Amino acid sequence: REWGRIGRPGQRRVELYENQSCAVEALETWLQRKRRRGYELRKG
Repeated sequence: REWGRIGRPGQRRVELYENQSCAVEALETWLQRKRRRGYELRKG
């Protein structure tokens, strides 16, 4: 994951998972949390 202000160097976090299904589940959980807080997906 990467985050920060637009146009500035951001921070990065690498998270490792046992398999792809665990990674997909974690991503979906993270996306749901962000959407509840008002974030929207960006194209690209």
